[in-house]
Amino acid sequence: MVLSPAKLWKNKSLKEGKIISRVTLDLDKIRADVASGDLKGVGVIEHDEVLEGIRNSDVPPGVKTYLLNCATGDKEVLVKSLIPSCFIQVKVR
Repeated sequence: MVLSPAKLWKNKSLKEGKIISRVTLDLDKIRADVASGDLKGVGVIEHDEVLEGIRNSDVPPGVKTYLLNCATGDKEVLVKSLIPSCFIQVKVR
């Protein structure tokens, strides 16, 4: 996940030189809000859909195997569009 530098800079702890130790995304809440229509313009591509997309792609077999291994190991889920900050928690140390 990529966080906007502007959003991170607003965090006072980061201005003081602390390091991000964990970024958490409330994926269950995103799924629920997308399903209810409360979060418009955002889509979630679930793990099985990511793998299916890789399998059906026309990339060379070696690249396809590499991508499948990476996505499978990470339990890859993709979120389309920008994620509102209320769904993101940043822990610093």
